[in-house]
Amino acid sequence: MGQRFFPLDEVLGLLPGRYTPQVQEAITRLGSRLSYGEAQEELVLLWKVAVSESGTRQVTLRHGQVANTLIEEKVAQLETDGMTATAQPEQIVICTDGAMVQLTNGEWREVKTVAFGEFDSRWDAKQKKVITQTAQISYFSRVATAEAFSREALVEWDRRGGDKARTVVAVQDGAIWIQSFLDYHCPRAIRVIDFAHAQAYVATVGRTIYGSDTDTFSQWYARMSRQLGHQPPQRTLAELRFCNGSTLTIPRRRALNWLFAIWRNDCR
Repeated sequence: MGQRFFPLDEVLGLLPGRYTPQVQEAITRLGSRLSYGEAQEELVLLWKVAVSESGTRQVTLRHGQVANTLIEEKVAQLETDGMTATAQPEQIVICTDGAMVQLTNGEWREVKTVAFGEFDSRWDAKQKKVITQTAQISYFSRVATAEAFSREALVEWDRRGGDKARTVVAVQDGAIWIQSFLDYHCPRAIRVIDFAHAQAYVATVGRTIYGSDTDTFSQWYARMSRQLGHQPPQRTLAELRFCNGSTLTIPRRRALNWLFAIWRNDCR
């Protein structure tokens, strides 16, 4: 028997293949969250459907390719027609980073992710301090170059109403590609570098000036870390600039100027 087409399939919205749309959705959702072997086991347990591991992979990848095509079409539309979102959030926080993941063939790839959320602050009388809570969190991830990732993330940026938000806060580690991501989507965003990475930048400056693993560096770094944690960041930045004296070699001064440029973006 060969393949045959039945008009009723189109009327009912059935997808190609031997499984119903509901089962194919379950395969895709599980296959995108678990290993294909684990997804196969869950399908048998929850849906009583026996799908081979390769079948689970094929269905998941096919739908992933369709999703990529739809995203590309939406990006092209946004670039041509402009933003279309109806969402009007008051305050949005975005966090962007990359993480290395190992593929089944042993190769490592960087997955870039941006998280969106709406936040609000309130006074907690019991704790006697301001509490900030984030809700309605969503994510967008891609294995792509920084330029392609920034462009494709337009879809989620538009869906969340980023252009309409009164306040946009970006919490990130200060990487150059993340700064470019923010410049692309929202140059007006308030950029906040997390404390651990801010300390790392301070340490890099200190090692450049005083050398690594010296008593002078250790004492200086301890003092600067305390200052960074309890004083406005502009004070630390001003002191670091003061350290950029004429006694430094040209390569070291260039390294410091690069760090200052990153810090300036995050402290503005």
